[in-house]
Amino acid sequence: MKFGLNFFPSFRPADGSTADYYGQCLRLAARADELGYSSIKTVEHSFYDYGGHSPNPCVFLSAVAARRRGLSHPGALRLEGHATLRLK
Repeated sequence: MKFGLNFFPSFRPADGSTADYYGQCLRLAARADELGYSSIKTVEHSFYDYGGHSPNPCVFLSAVAARRRGLSHPGALRLEGHATLRLK
């Protein structure tokens, strides 16, 4: 059986700053790697409260990948939501 983490940010400013959120996520990702988890997933939402701290999951997952050795990062992008030049 494989285990993974799925980050879905849904909180208000009173819950902490964006830096606090990403710091906590990176610490959890490090612990997941130590425990042998196989994947990290996140969502892409650009509006506030409901997923508002996750406007670009590729940047977050790249930060995770730079620090971890055993985790994979499967995912998908809706092409119509991104500029063609940005994807090339």
